[in-house]
Amino acid sequence: WIAGGLLTPDDVKEKYRVVLQSAIQSGRTKPLLGKVIYISLSERVDETVRYLADCFWRYYGTDIDVRKFAAIGNADDCVEFLKKYINLGVELLILSPISATTEHIENIWAKVIERVR
Repeated sequence: WIAGGLLTPDDVKEKYRVVLQSAIQSGRTKPLLGKVIYISLSERVDETVRYLADCFWRYYGTDIDVRKFAAIGNADDCVEFLKKYINLGVELLILSPISATTEHIENIWAKVIERVR
C-alpha cells in the first residue's frame, strides 16, 4: 500500500492499520507499506516552503502546512523527516523532489538517501 503525499506519520499509521486488517481478514499477505514524500534539500527553507505552498494551493485548492508533509531543509533535516516514516515501518520511500534538476537529485542521493537506506 502506498500512502499519498499528504499524510503525516500518524495518518499513515492509522490508515495502514486499516489496510493491514483488511488484508488479514481477506486472507492476503501483509501488504508492503510505501510513502510518497515531497523533498527539497535547500538552505532557503522559507522560500521553498512558500513555493511548495503555492504549488499545493494550485493543485489541491486549499492551504496546506507543507512542513507537515515535506522534507525541506538541510541534509540533517531531511534525514530526520524521512526517519519518522522509516521508524513507522515504511519499506518504500517514493521521493518527489521539489526541484527536479540533476544537481538537486544527485545531492539528495548523496546527502540524504545514502544515510537512510
